[in-house]
Amino acid sequence: MSSGSGAAVHTAQAGQQSIVDPGAVGTMMKALRQAAQEQGHPLSDALLRMMLEQLIGSEGAMPGMNSTLAGTNNIGAAQVPGGKDNLAAFKKNYPKMGGFAHFDSNPGKNKGDPSIPYLGWYWIAPSPLDAARYWLAQWWGKALLTQNPPDETAYSTILYKGVYFGGTIGGDPHHNGKDDHGNPSADAQAAYDGNIASYAKRMTAVQSFVSSRMQSETGDDPSKVTFDPSKFQSLDKRKITQALFDSAKAGHAGSAWAPILPATWADMQKSNGVVWNNGTGPGAVGSGGASPSPLLLAGVAVVVAALGAAWLAARAKAA
Repeated sequence: MSSGSGAAVHTAQAGQQSIVDPGAVGTMMKALRQAAQEQGHPLSDALLRMMLEQLIGSEGAMPGMNSTLAGTNNIGAAQVPGGKDNLAAFKKNYPKMGGFAHFDSNPGKNKGDPSIPYLGWYWIAPSPLDAARYWLAQWWGKALLTQNPPDETAYSTILYKGVYFGGTIGGDPHHNGKDDHGNPSADAQAAYDGNIASYAKRMTAVQSFVSSRMQSETGDDPSKVTFDPSKFQSLDKRKITQALFDSAKAGHAGSAWAPILPATWADMQKSNGVVWNNGTGPGAVGSGGASPSPLLLAGVAVVVAALGAAWLAARAKAA
């Protein structure tokens, strides 16, 4: 599974720090520490810092960060698992979560090939703690917790070799510095080294900021339901086009998530590219673009009025 190619939600590096809400780093610290503790792998300060560096610097996706995944509580620009069986298991095992459409791209197979754009789907979680639990339960979370990489380069190598991110330099289709026949390749090795170095560099670029926030912030209760549909950005801002939608529908790039695609482009627009595993979220498209309904997550009714009467009226009108 490819998750978070690194092309999805990056903002300008100089602007990353200014769009992280006060207290967000502290809350995410609590969430990651608790989720790791529950797995039996208490986080060291260094590994926790690098995780936060990745979320903020390399991926631009974390609760309290005003990226184009704002409001979703997604961390690390991690995608919904693709494929019919994986999607069915995701919906069954994580009824509180949902999917959020967003532009993404993968590098070309060969050196110099153009990148391949596609319609990706990124998960929505009710709270920072739910997000941390899910993120650390995936292969990359387990690998980071058990291998405890000593620095950003080793950290990025784990993720790249496992195809957490695709990178931006083409020519290394298997993420191992080798060609299709398993032979050493100068172009593949250059892409391998370059993609890892670039990802690690974005992490270290925010190291001072993250370290400072870790020392100064206590954060909020990470189990608090904080996802916010009022912050969901438009399809245009997420670079979602009908061409990407049609490509996924036709079995081309993005088709791994075809089972959760709305029936038509009009339904996609109506739902703002949002699906819910329980089928009852605002603008749910599980039945072809249903109208908004009161939000139910993990069997707990979330009072619609809390989302704001103005927002509810607007969504109802749009439906």
